[in-house]
Amino acid sequence: MKKKQKTTVPEDDTSPRPFLKMVLTDIDREIGLLTSLVNFYDTYMVYPYFDSVSLEQFIKNWLKIETSNQKLLEVIVKLRKKYMKTNTKMGVSESFSDSRDQTTFNLAHKLWSNEKEEDWKLLKMGIIAPVLHGPDEESDAAGADPGCS
Repeated sequence: MKKKQKTTVPEDDTSPRPFLKMVLTDIDREIGLLTSLVNFYDTYMVYPYFDSVSLEQFIKNWLKIETSNQKLLEVIVKLRKKYMKTNTKMGVSESFSDSRDQTTFNLAHKLWSNEKEEDWKLLKMGIIAPVLHGPDEESDAAGADPGCS
């Protein structure tokens, strides 16, 4: 008489995978996250990953998921790193064979082509620094009204 081997199902297989883990392996989820980041910027004129208040709003009201700021930032940093590698290797003018890869690259390019490396060094350390003004704007002296002299 043979003994039956006991099989165990790993706990990870029984629960749904968290959205952020799927973003790194599923291109459609990646496109969804990148699109949300672009739309958030288009609406509020601030990227949610540089401002802690905006990041909270982005997680709760746009993504509608339960996650920590740090976990979302880690995924965003990984996606940016992927974009930077692809951009260095292939360049902006290169066409991709898969239209979803092209869409992903175009969205990432829209987000990260003009970003400053100093800002990303802070994010990699887990520091969310507020953005006080846009990249093309001069900061006002002591918050003075730009119309006054």
